Amino acid sequence: KYVAEDLLQDDNFALDMIRANPMALRMLPERCRHDPDMVLAAVTGDGRCLSLSSLQHDEDFVREAVCCSAEALQFAPEPLKAEFDLVVSAVSADGRALRFAAAALRSDRQLALAAVENCAGAMAHVGEELRSNRHFVLEALRLQGAALEYL
Repeated sequence: KYVAEDLLQDDNFALDMIRANPMALRMLPERCRHDPDMVLAAVTGDGRCLSLSSLQHDEDFVREAVCCSAEALQFAPEPLKAEFDLVVSAVSADGRALRFAAAALRSDRQLALAAVENCAGAMAHVGEELRSNRHFVLEALRLQGAALEYL
């Protein structure tokens, strides 16, 4: 509305806008929200930008997006949220991404420990059965003492 239309049609300008403020993707023309390079640039800056694009339904693209920003897991199709390798990659980069994983994975010991080791706050999203397991809790506390605050 406030930017000249010819600037908005310039892909280089659009990418510069996204790099300056990833959420600018929502203000750019529709074609930009379907352009993998632009969406990936936005997601790299802010994983929530995946929600602005129809590419969130493209599983290959989403895998790449989650590698750039663990937060993008939030907008991944449900089957991807249950993919161990993708989720372990996300929680290893940002343990808080555990909250977006499928319930079964939030109760996976190895995955939960990887998440807690990265971020104590991930303990709040660990499956109840693990949070009730004495050995798991002690191991998590050894890895990340601050996890105690999230029990």
